Amino acid sequence: MLKDDAGDGELLRQLERRMANGEIGRRGFLRLAGALGVQAALAVTLADRVAAASINPPARGIAAGYDYIVVGAGSAGSVVASRLAEDPARRVLLVEAGSGNIERPTLSSPFSWPANLGSDVDWCYKTVPQAHAQNRVFNYPRGKVVGGSSSINAMIWVWGHASDFDNWEKAGCTGWGFDQVKTVFQKIETCGRKAPAGTRGTQGPMHVGPMAVSSPMNEAFLEACKRQGLGVVPDINAPLQEGTGLMDLSVRDGKRFSVVHGYLLPGLKRDNLTLVTDARVDKLLFEGTRCVGVRLVINGQVRDVRAEQETIVSAGAIDSPRLLMLSGIGPAADLRSVGIAPLVDLPGVGQNLQDHVALPSFVAETWEKGVPGSRLDTHAFFRTDSSSPVIDAQALFIPGVLPPSTLKRDEGYTLWAGLVRPRSRGRVKLLSGEPGGPLHIDPAYLSDPTDLRALMQAAQWCRDIGNSAALASVRKRVHFQPPATRGELAEFVSRSIDSYWHPTSTCAMGVGELAVVSPSLQVRGVSQLRVADASIMPSITSANTNAPSIMIGEKAAQNLIGA
Repeated sequence: MLKDDAGDGELLRQLERRMANGEIGRRGFLRLAGALGVQAALAVTLADRVAAASINPPARGIAAGYDYIVVGAGSAGSVVASRLAEDPARRVLLVEAGSGNIERPTLSSPFSWPANLGSDVDWCYKTVPQAHAQNRVFNYPRGKVVGGSSSINAMIWVWGHASDFDNWEKAGCTGWGFDQVKTVFQKIETCGRKAPAGTRGTQGPMHVGPMAVSSPMNEAFLEACKRQGLGVVPDINAPLQEGTGLMDLSVRDGKRFSVVHGYLLPGLKRDNLTLVTDARVDKLLFEGTRCVGVRLVINGQVRDVRAEQETIVSAGAIDSPRLLMLSGIGPAADLRSVGIAPLVDLPGVGQNLQDHVALPSFVAETWEKGVPGSRLDTHAFFRTDSSSPVIDAQALFIPGVLPPSTLKRDEGYTLWAGLVRPRSRGRVKLLSGEPGGPLHIDPAYLSDPTDLRALMQAAQWCRDIGNSAALASVRKRVHFQPPATRGELAEFVSRSIDSYWHPTSTCAMGVGELAVVSPSLQVRGVSQLRVADASIMPSITSANTNAPSIMIGEKAAQNLIGA
């Protein structure tokens, strides 16, 4: 009960506590806050904050069974669960192994995202030593929080190249060509940039667009690209095109806008969607080859929960294959080697790991310090070989200084070169039959020599852009650039590459022997089980993978509900 003699501030705090405790709902909070004279926009912000802070319901709220269980509240899983719950007759359980607390500055600021890497909201995976990258071990960050990697990433929003999806369809993935996925991308987004009618989404749950304030150095970079023969494209992001231009970012009102904001929080207003966080799924449960639910571990207690209709695994390109293998689905010999009895011999599980790689390719000191608060928001896509039919490289123009330079952050600019169509293929496999045990993560970077040659060309391209006359007005002196000789350049690339943090394709969709899921995302050899996340990509998309992962979640939901 509210106290009559309390001040307005204390009354509002009591309202927040009552909403957090479940005594009043969102609608009741907004109505009572309005009665206190709180402006509507502020009341909505406070309600969202309370909902986000209390996103983790107690374990006792979990029922013995649901119609659908979704494993993983990341970029795809949050979409699947929220869409399924739109029908009040469906009971949906969404299970997240990470935290439910998104109330921290590094998870909301568009500028502070690097601080998330290596923190408690990162699974902090590591690769095995990379034989073609001087045996270095790479950090492999993955989001350990609701929203998954969409809550910790750099927020770059790119659909992918039209040929990415057309190639999926040509390989047998019916319904995944660009003409089909284009309408899904449009359904997802509310785009904040001006675009020709019918090209971008205008009423979707994800708010995306260029940054409101951009670095004044961007114009010089765009001019440098033009002089290099690369056109400036008004909207380079959707679909991805050859050229250069401003990025779209999943940002709204100066803050990160992840699937938590676009899908999960609105979905949790429905009584038929239950979210449990800090809950590990140890294995999938089967009756014969029919998946009937999951085994959860919450606060050290084991609970089996049934799924009457289907279970959807959306744990990402590392943990989705891990869960399948722990449940007996995967390469039979590998499973037996760690003491797991195979249920289905599915050799493609964990295979076909693909990832983008990038490396710093130019750093220059500027005459003036950078604009406070400016961030990476301009990129270019180009072909490293003029005979190639499609783009294969991405350049990131960063209005700030990154290693290996020792300049201060705001004293210069950096160019990164990225490979977006890698040919190298790696794998994920179990090293133990124990849930939560160690993993063998091997992206096999540069194992295909074509990737090394392409990255050498991309680094040279960035060096030429960085030294161009168009940037002379801002460039005081060059602090770092790749070597010029071919042998030194090859060594530099192998020494300098780093992950782009876009692992995909370890539960690849297709029709061949190594396909793990069908074009409807059903796991081969079993029933009532699907995978929906970046792991199902037959081949990696030609740019940042978050928007395609959300699209995959939407497509999975359409398959499940017959839309």
